Amino acid sequence: MFGYSLCWPTGPGEGGQCPVLLHTPDGGAHWSRVPAPPIRSSPSHAQVRVLFAARFGDFLHHRTIGLVTNGLELYATYDGGRTWQAEQLAGDGRPAFVGDLAATQRTAYVLLASGSGQDQRTEVYRTPIGERAWSAVPGVSITDSGGAAYASGALGTRRSSVAVSLGPVFSPTRYWTSPDGADWTSRSTPCRQEAATDLGLAAPTEVYALCSSNPGRGRMDKVVRLAGEGGTFTTVGTAPATGITTGFAVSPGGTLAVGATGGDESFVHTSFDGGATWQTTLAVPERGPVYDLAFTDDLHGTLLAGYADLHTSELYRTDDGGHTWEPFTAG
Repeated sequence: MFGYSLCWPTGPGEGGQCPVLLHTPDGGAHWSRVPAPPIRSSPSHAQVRVLFAARFGDFLHHRTIGLVTNGLELYATYDGGRTWQAEQLAGDGRPAFVGDLAATQRTAYVLLASGSGQDQRTEVYRTPIGERAWSAVPGVSITDSGGAAYASGALGTRRSSVAVSLGPVFSPTRYWTSPDGADWTSRSTPCRQEAATDLGLAAPTEVYALCSSNPGRGRMDKVVRLAGEGGTFTTVGTAPATGITTGFAVSPGGTLAVGATGGDESFVHTSFDGGATWQTTLAVPERGPVYDLAFTDDLHGTLLAGYADLHTSELYRTDDGGHTWEPFTAG
Protein backbone atom coordinates (compact mmCIF):
# COMPACT_ATOMS: atom_id res chain seq x y z
CA MET A 1 0.00 0.00 0.00
CA PHE A 2 1.45 3.35 -1.07
CA GLY A 3 0.47 6.83 0.09
CA TYR A 4 1.69 10.07 1.61
CA SER A 5 1.87 11.37 5.15
CA LEU A 6 2.58 14.83 6.48
CA CYS A 7 6.18 15.23 7.55
CA TRP A 8 8.48 17.89 8.95
CA PRO A 9 10.88 19.07 7.76
CA THR A 10 9.67 18.82 4.18
CA GLY A 11 10.48 15.43 2.71
CA PRO A 12 10.91 14.34 -0.90
CA GLY A 13 7.20 14.82 -1.57
CA GLU A 14 5.62 18.18 -2.24
CA GLY A 15 4.16 20.41 0.46
CA GLY A 16 5.63 18.51 3.39
CA GLN A 17 4.28 15.16 2.22
CA CYS A 18 6.51 12.11 2.54
CA PRO A 19 5.89 8.87 0.61
CA VAL A 20 4.88 5.88 2.75
CA LEU A 21 4.90 2.22 1.68
CA LEU A 22 3.26 -0.50 3.79
CA HIS A 23 3.71 -4.26 3.40
CA THR A 24 1.48 -7.11 4.56
CA PRO A 25 2.60 -10.77 4.63
CA ASP A 26 -0.82 -12.20 5.60
CA GLY A 27 -3.50 -10.68 3.43
CA GLY A 28 -3.92 -7.49 5.45
CA ALA A 29 -4.04 -8.77 9.03
CA HIS A 30 -0.70 -7.15 9.88
CA TRP A 31 1.21 -4.31 8.21
CA SER A 32 4.74 -2.97 8.50
CA ARG A 33 6.42 0.07 7.00
CA VAL A 34 9.14 -0.52 4.40
CA PRO A 35 11.37 1.97 2.55
CA ALA A 36 9.51 3.98 -0.09
CA PRO A 37 10.97 5.54 -3.24
CA PRO A 38 11.35 9.36 -3.22
CA ILE A 39 8.55 9.90 -5.71
CA ARG A 40 6.29 12.95 -5.74
CA SER A 41 2.62 13.18 -6.53
CA SER A 42 2.26 14.62 -10.02
CA PRO A 43 0.04 17.64 -10.72
CA SER A 44 -0.45 16.46 -14.33
CA HIS A 45 -1.29 12.80 -13.67
CA ALA A 46 -4.16 11.54 -11.57
CA GLN A 47 -2.41 9.04 -9.32
CA VAL A 48 0.72 7.26 -8.20
CA ARG A 49 0.54 3.62 -9.31
CA VAL A 50 2.25 0.61 -7.73
CA LEU A 51 3.01 -2.91 -8.98
CA PHE A 52 4.69 -5.74 -7.07
CA ALA A 53 5.22 -9.19 -8.58
CA ALA A 54 7.11 -12.39 -7.74
CA ARG A 55 8.62 -14.82 -10.21
CA PHE A 56 6.42 -17.89 -10.45
CA GLY A 57 7.98 -21.29 -9.87
CA ASP A 58 11.39 -19.97 -8.78
CA PHE A 59 11.79 -21.99 -5.59
CA LEU A 60 15.57 -21.61 -5.27
CA HIS A 61 15.64 -17.81 -5.51
CA HIS A 62 12.79 -15.56 -4.36
CA ARG A 63 12.88 -13.07 -7.22
CA THR A 64 10.61 -10.05 -7.06
CA ILE A 65 10.10 -6.65 -8.62
CA GLY A 66 8.36 -3.52 -7.41
CA LEU A 67 7.47 -0.55 -9.63
CA VAL A 68 6.13 2.86 -8.60
CA THR A 69 5.26 5.64 -11.05
CA ASN A 70 3.54 9.02 -11.02
CA GLY A 71 3.31 9.04 -14.82
CA LEU A 72 6.51 11.08 -15.14
CA GLU A 73 9.02 9.09 -13.07
CA LEU A 74 9.54 5.36 -12.64
CA TYR A 75 11.21 3.78 -9.61
CA ALA A 76 12.02 0.09 -9.30
CA THR A 77 13.12 -2.28 -6.55
CA TYR A 78 14.55 -5.75 -7.13
CA ASP A 79 15.09 -6.68 -3.46
CA GLY A 80 11.63 -6.49 -1.94
CA GLY A 81 11.66 -2.75 -1.33
CA ARG A 82 14.90 -2.49 0.62
CA THR A 83 16.43 -0.26 -2.06
CA TRP A 84 14.95 1.74 -4.95
CA GLN A 85 16.41 3.24 -8.12
CA ALA A 86 15.10 5.59 -10.77
CA GLU A 87 14.74 3.96 -14.19
CA GLN A 88 15.35 5.85 -17.45
CA LEU A 89 14.05 3.29 -19.92
CA ALA A 90 14.11 5.57 -22.98
CA GLY A 91 17.52 7.07 -22.18
CA ASP A 92 18.52 10.23 -20.34
CA GLY A 93 17.37 13.61 -21.56
CA ARG A 94 14.30 12.46 -23.49
CA PRO A 95 10.80 13.43 -22.29
CA ALA A 96 9.08 10.25 -21.13
CA PHE A 97 5.64 9.37 -19.81
CA VAL A 98 4.86 6.11 -18.01
CA GLY A 99 1.57 4.34 -18.66
CA ASP A 100 0.26 0.92 -17.64
CA LEU A 101 2.25 -1.48 -15.45
CA ALA A 102 1.67 -5.24 -15.61
CA ALA A 103 3.36 -8.57 -14.93
CA THR A 104 3.08 -12.18 -16.03
CA GLN A 105 4.46 -15.14 -14.09
CA ARG A 106 8.04 -14.32 -15.07
CA THR A 107 8.15 -10.86 -16.71
CA ALA A 108 7.26 -7.27 -15.81
CA TYR A 109 5.99 -4.83 -18.45
CA VAL A 110 5.84 -1.02 -18.66
CA LEU A 111 4.10 1.07 -21.29
CA LEU A 112 6.26 4.11 -22.12
CA ALA A 113 5.90 7.14 -24.40
CA SER A 114 9.10 9.04 -25.17
CA GLY A 115 10.13 11.94 -27.37
CA SER A 116 7.87 14.88 -28.15
CA GLY A 117 5.50 16.15 -30.83
CA GLN A 118 5.62 14.25 -34.11
CA ASP A 119 8.67 12.33 -32.86
CA GLN A 120 6.84 10.77 -29.93
CA ARG A 121 7.00 6.99 -29.77
CA THR A 122 5.00 4.65 -27.53
CA GLU A 123 6.58 1.28 -26.72
CA VAL A 124 6.35 -1.62 -24.31
CA TYR A 125 9.41 -2.32 -22.17
CA ARG A 126 9.99 -5.55 -20.27
CA THR A 127 12.39 -7.20 -17.84
CA PRO A 128 12.55 -10.63 -16.19
CA ILE A 129 11.16 -10.37 -12.66
CA GLY A 130 14.03 -9.97 -10.23
CA GLU A 131 16.45 -8.65 -12.86
CA ARG A 132 17.33 -5.16 -14.06
CA ALA A 133 17.45 -6.01 -17.77
CA TRP A 134 14.93 -3.72 -19.44
CA SER A 135 14.46 -3.81 -23.20
CA ALA A 136 11.78 -2.71 -25.66
CA VAL A 137 9.58 -5.45 -27.11
CA PRO A 138 10.54 -5.59 -30.81
CA GLY A 139 7.79 -4.46 -33.16
CA VAL A 140 5.26 -3.63 -30.42
CA SER A 141 5.23 0.16 -30.75
CA ILE A 142 3.60 3.10 -32.49
CA THR A 143 5.02 6.43 -33.63
CA ASP A 144 3.42 9.87 -33.22
CA SER A 145 0.79 9.16 -30.56
CA GLY A 146 -0.63 12.66 -30.93
CA GLY A 147 1.99 14.39 -28.83
CA ALA A 148 -0.03 13.77 -25.66
CA ALA A 149 1.68 14.23 -22.29
CA TYR A 150 0.90 10.67 -21.27
CA ALA A 151 1.38 7.13 -22.53
CA SER A 152 -1.76 6.05 -24.42
CA GLY A 153 -2.59 2.37 -24.28
CA ALA A 154 -3.41 -0.64 -22.13
CA LEU A 155 -1.75 -3.84 -20.94
CA GLY A 156 -3.50 -7.06 -19.95
CA THR A 157 -1.80 -10.16 -18.52
CA ARG A 158 -2.72 -13.62 -17.23
CA ARG A 159 -0.16 -16.31 -16.40
CA SER A 160 2.35 -16.04 -19.26
CA SER A 161 0.01 -14.33 -21.77
CA VAL A 162 0.03 -10.62 -22.67
CA ALA A 163 -2.32 -8.34 -24.62
CA VAL A 164 -1.31 -4.81 -25.64
CA SER A 165 -3.30 -1.93 -27.13
CA LEU A 166 -1.41 1.24 -28.12
CA GLY A 167 -2.77 4.59 -29.25
CA PRO A 168 -4.94 7.50 -28.03
CA VAL A 169 -8.67 7.96 -28.51
CA PHE A 170 -9.69 9.34 -31.95
CA SER A 171 -6.41 8.14 -33.49
CA PRO A 172 -5.46 4.85 -35.17
CA THR A 173 -4.51 2.21 -32.61
CA ARG A 174 -2.63 -1.10 -32.77
CA TYR A 175 -3.22 -4.33 -30.87
CA TRP A 176 -0.96 -7.34 -30.21
CA THR A 177 -1.13 -10.56 -28.21
CA SER A 178 1.52 -13.02 -27.08
CA PRO A 179 1.10 -16.41 -25.35
CA ASP A 180 4.55 -16.27 -23.76
CA GLY A 181 6.05 -12.77 -24.19
CA ALA A 182 8.35 -14.08 -26.92
CA ASP A 183 6.14 -14.52 -29.99
CA TRP A 184 3.83 -11.58 -30.77
CA THR A 185 0.89 -11.42 -33.20
CA SER A 186 -0.66 -8.20 -34.52
CA ARG A 187 -4.46 -8.46 -34.52
CA SER A 188 -7.52 -6.35 -35.26
CA THR A 189 -8.15 -3.74 -32.57
CA PRO A 190 -10.89 -4.55 -30.04
CA CYS A 191 -12.50 -1.08 -29.92
CA ARG A 192 -13.55 1.53 -32.43
CA GLN A 193 -11.31 4.57 -32.93
CA GLU A 194 -13.49 6.90 -30.82
CA ALA A 195 -13.39 4.59 -27.77
CA ALA A 196 -10.83 4.26 -24.98
CA THR A 197 -9.61 0.67 -24.51
CA ASP A 198 -9.09 -1.25 -21.26
CA LEU A 199 -7.94 -4.88 -21.29
CA GLY A 200 -8.32 -7.83 -18.93
CA LEU A 201 -7.58 -11.55 -19.32
CA ALA A 202 -9.72 -14.22 -17.67
CA ALA A 203 -7.60 -17.00 -19.17
CA PRO A 204 -4.48 -17.05 -21.35
CA THR A 205 -6.59 -17.19 -24.52
CA GLU A 206 -9.61 -15.21 -23.26
CA VAL A 207 -9.20 -11.43 -23.58
CA TYR A 208 -11.88 -8.98 -22.48
CA ALA A 209 -11.86 -5.40 -23.76
CA LEU A 210 -13.86 -2.54 -22.28
CA CYS A 211 -14.58 0.08 -24.95
CA SER A 212 -15.61 3.39 -23.33
CA SER A 213 -16.91 6.24 -25.47
CA ASN A 214 -19.34 9.15 -25.77
CA PRO A 215 -18.75 10.72 -22.32
CA GLY A 216 -21.38 13.08 -20.92
CA ARG A 217 -22.46 14.46 -17.56
CA GLY A 218 -21.78 11.57 -15.22
CA ARG A 219 -22.21 8.91 -17.91
CA MET A 220 -20.29 7.05 -20.58
CA ASP A 221 -21.06 4.24 -23.02
CA LYS A 222 -19.30 1.02 -21.93
CA VAL A 223 -19.25 -1.86 -24.40
CA VAL A 224 -17.63 -5.16 -23.38
CA ARG A 225 -16.06 -7.35 -26.05
CA LEU A 226 -14.43 -10.77 -25.82
CA ALA A 227 -11.81 -12.53 -27.95
CA GLY A 228 -11.26 -16.25 -27.58
CA GLU A 229 -8.53 -18.48 -28.96
CA GLY A 230 -9.00 -17.19 -32.51
CA GLY A 231 -8.35 -13.61 -31.45
CA THR A 232 -11.49 -12.08 -33.02
CA PHE A 233 -13.50 -9.77 -30.74
CA THR A 234 -17.29 -9.98 -30.46
CA THR A 235 -19.57 -7.87 -28.25
CA VAL A 236 -20.81 -9.78 -25.19
CA GLY A 237 -22.58 -7.03 -23.24
CA THR A 238 -22.91 -3.42 -22.17
CA ALA A 239 -22.06 -2.18 -18.70
CA PRO A 240 -24.25 0.52 -17.09
CA ALA A 241 -23.67 3.96 -18.59
CA THR A 242 -23.61 5.56 -15.13
CA GLY A 243 -20.25 7.21 -14.45
CA ILE A 244 -17.14 8.04 -16.46
CA THR A 245 -14.90 4.96 -16.72
CA THR A 246 -11.85 5.05 -14.41
CA GLY A 247 -10.99 1.36 -14.03
CA PHE A 248 -11.52 -2.17 -15.33
CA ALA A 249 -10.63 -5.55 -13.84
CA VAL A 250 -11.23 -9.21 -14.70
CA SER A 251 -10.88 -12.03 -12.18
CA PRO A 252 -9.31 -15.38 -13.15
CA GLY A 253 -12.78 -16.93 -13.20
CA GLY A 254 -14.24 -14.24 -15.48
CA THR A 255 -15.94 -11.77 -13.13
CA LEU A 256 -15.86 -8.33 -14.76
CA ALA A 257 -15.73 -5.09 -12.77
CA VAL A 258 -15.88 -1.51 -14.11
CA GLY A 259 -14.88 1.43 -11.93
CA ALA A 260 -16.56 4.75 -12.69
CA THR A 261 -17.38 8.17 -11.26
CA GLY A 262 -20.10 10.75 -11.79
CA GLY A 263 -21.10 13.71 -9.64
CA ASP A 264 -18.19 12.81 -7.34
CA GLU A 265 -19.85 9.45 -6.62
CA SER A 266 -17.81 6.23 -6.80
CA PHE A 267 -19.31 3.28 -8.69
CA VAL A 268 -18.34 -0.32 -9.38
CA HIS A 269 -20.48 -2.13 -11.96
CA THR A 270 -19.96 -5.90 -11.87
CA SER A 271 -20.90 -8.82 -14.13
CA PHE A 272 -20.79 -12.41 -12.89
CA ASP A 273 -21.82 -13.97 -16.21
CA GLY A 274 -19.19 -12.76 -18.67
CA GLY A 275 -20.73 -9.37 -19.41
CA ALA A 276 -24.33 -10.41 -20.19
CA THR A 277 -25.92 -8.85 -17.08
CA TRP A 278 -24.65 -6.25 -14.61
CA GLN A 279 -25.09 -5.12 -11.00
CA THR A 280 -23.84 -1.94 -9.34
CA THR A 281 -22.06 -3.42 -6.31
CA LEU A 282 -20.54 -0.17 -5.00
CA ALA A 283 -22.02 3.34 -4.95
CA VAL A 284 -20.43 5.81 -2.53
CA PRO A 285 -21.43 9.50 -2.65
CA GLU A 286 -18.95 12.39 -2.45
CA ARG A 287 -15.91 10.17 -2.77
CA GLY A 288 -14.50 10.48 -6.31
CA PRO A 289 -12.95 8.26 -9.01
CA VAL A 290 -12.30 4.54 -8.61
CA TYR A 291 -8.62 3.73 -9.18
CA ASP A 292 -6.43 0.61 -8.92
CA LEU A 293 -9.37 -1.77 -9.31
CA ALA A 294 -7.92 -5.29 -9.31
CA PHE A 295 -8.64 -8.90 -8.39
CA THR A 296 -5.92 -11.02 -6.79
CA ASP A 297 -7.99 -14.21 -7.22
CA ASP A 298 -11.64 -15.17 -7.70
CA LEU A 299 -12.64 -14.02 -4.21
CA HIS A 300 -10.39 -11.12 -3.31
CA GLY A 301 -9.97 -7.69 -4.83
CA THR A 302 -9.17 -4.10 -3.91
CA LEU A 303 -9.78 -0.57 -5.15
CA LEU A 304 -9.00 2.98 -4.17
CA ALA A 305 -11.85 5.51 -4.33
CA GLY A 306 -11.43 9.26 -4.00
CA TYR A 307 -9.32 12.30 -4.79
CA ALA A 308 -5.84 12.22 -3.30
CA ASP A 309 -5.43 16.03 -3.39
CA LEU A 310 -8.77 16.53 -1.61
CA HIS A 311 -7.97 13.82 0.98
CA THR A 312 -11.11 11.82 0.17
CA SER A 313 -9.26 8.62 -0.82
CA GLU A 314 -10.33 5.39 0.85
CA LEU A 315 -9.29 1.78 0.29
CA TYR A 316 -12.01 -0.81 -0.31
CA ARG A 317 -11.78 -4.57 -0.37
CA THR A 318 -13.94 -7.50 -1.47
CA ASP A 319 -13.73 -10.99 -0.01
CA ASP A 320 -16.68 -12.44 -1.92
CA GLY A 321 -15.63 -12.01 -5.54
CA GLY A 322 -16.96 -8.48 -6.03
CA HIS A 323 -20.50 -8.95 -4.69
CA THR A 324 -19.76 -6.49 -1.87
CA TRP A 325 -17.02 -3.91 -1.20
CA GLU A 326 -16.13 -2.68 2.28
CA PRO A 327 -13.77 0.05 3.53
CA PHE A 328 -10.43 -1.40 4.59
CA THR A 329 -7.84 0.06 6.94
CA ALA A 330 -4.32 -1.13 7.68
CA GLY A 331 -4.28 -2.23 11.28
